[in-house]
Amino acid sequence: MMEIVQDLRYGMRCLRRSPGFTLVAVLTLALGVGANTAVFSLINAVLLRPLPYPEPGRLVLVWESAPFFGLHDSPVAPANYVDWKARSRSFEEMGAIEDHSYRLTGGGAPEVVEGSGTTASALRALRIRPMIGRIFREEEDQPGAAKVALIGEGFWRRRFAADPHIAGKSVLLNDEKHTIVGVLAAGSEPPAEYSGAVGQIWTPLRSG
Repeated sequence: MMEIVQDLRYGMRCLRRSPGFTLVAVLTLALGVGANTAVFSLINAVLLRPLPYPEPGRLVLVWESAPFFGLHDSPVAPANYVDWKARSRSFEEMGAIEDHSYRLTGGGAPEVVEGSGTTASALRALRIRPMIGRIFREEEDQPGAAKVALIGEGFWRRRFAADPHIAGKSVLLNDEKHTIVGVLAAGSEPPAEYSGAVGQIWTPLRSG
């Protein structure tokens, strides 16, 4: 133990005699620790931490391969998704999600809000249960159906002052009136397609 203490004292004296080297060493350590922390955070989020949905081990992400164009993890073409969903016998549910941006106007300052177009089946596959209201119904995911929307808890608190009676009220998205049918609790939202950021508004994808 005394040898360790002596080594530490000797190291401190050497560092005091070379302040330039000390600064470089401290910065190097700080950068190294920061880089390791960032890498671990990424690995933890992507590989170690389970997805925030019931039975995450049963969830599968399906991409389309187009080697002719040099694409091996390409988004699925809508027509192919409809065909796969109709013919699939291996999955209990199959759904689709596509990142969207919405222009929100009326009832306050206009803003652009990030979210997704989401099929009703995707919400069922993820076992999402809203904290207020309900998720999309199958008939709302069809062309020509009434326009509806789900909103996230954070957005609900910020924009609507956590109104407990928000379900059934209307909001203008891209200049079209949508009825809010539910609020999704923070941490239970559908994943984003590309951005990685949690969305705030979801509308039916209407792709089948």
